[in-house]
Amino acid sequence: MDDSSMAKNILSPLESQAQKEHQIKLDTGTKVKEANGRSAAARIVGKKVNALLRINTDVDPQVHPYVATGNKNSKFGIRNEKLQWFLDVVKAYSNESKLVGAHCHIGSTITKVDIFKDAAVIMVTYVDQIRAQGFEIDYFNIGGGLGIDYYHTGAILPTPRDLIDTVRELVLSRNLNLIMNLGDHLLQILAHIELVSPSQPDDEISTFDVVGPVF
Repeated sequence: MDDSSMAKNILSPLESQAQKEHQIKLDTGTKVKEANGRSAAARIVGKKVNALLRINTDVDPQVHPYVATGNKNSKFGIRNEKLQWFLDVVKAYSNESKLVGAHCHIGSTITKVDIFKDAAVIMVTYVDQIRAQGFEIDYFNIGGGLGIDYYHTGAILPTPRDLIDTVRELVLSRNLNLIMNLGDHLLQILAHIELVSPSQPDDEISTFDVVGPVF
C-alpha cells in the first residue's frame, strides 16, 4: 500500500459530490482509492466530508466463512498494524474530510449478541487511540448481521434491542452515538406487511433510501 493508490478514483467527483450533498457518512476503511476523488468533490462543494473508518476487529462471528467479514483474514476493514497509516491519510486530507466515527461489520446471520459485545470492547479501545490523536469521534457504527428466523422454524433469536442492551454500557462510557444496520430485520417486518386498503391520490408520500449489503 503506497501513496500511488490514492490517485485511482473509484467514484467520480460528481458522484462523490452527490454523496456529500446528501450528508452520507463515508466508510473510508476499505476504500482508500476513493479518497482522492472524494476530496476533489469536497473542494467543489466547499464542505468537509464526514468519514468513518472501518476497522477489522478480528472477532469470529461463528457463521459461515462466506459471510464472516470481521476476522483477521477478511479483506474488509483496517487491521491494527495499518491503523496509523490510515489516520495519517485522513490528516493529509484534513481540509476536505473530517473523521467523525469508527465502523465495524463482523459478519451476517449472527445469532449471539455476545459476539457484538466482543467487537465493541475492541472498538472502544480503537476509539480511545484515535481520539488521543486529536480526532473528535462521535459515532460508532457496529454494523449489522444480526440473524433472523430465516427458515421460519419458530426459533427465538436475539432482537435489535438485545444487541443494544449488550453494548449500551460500552457506548455510553465513551459518549458515542450508536449506528446499527438492521437490513434483515427490516425485511422480516416488511415480509409480514399486508396492504389492507389501496392508497389514495391525496395520501402523503414518503421517500426513503434503502441500503443493503454489497458482496
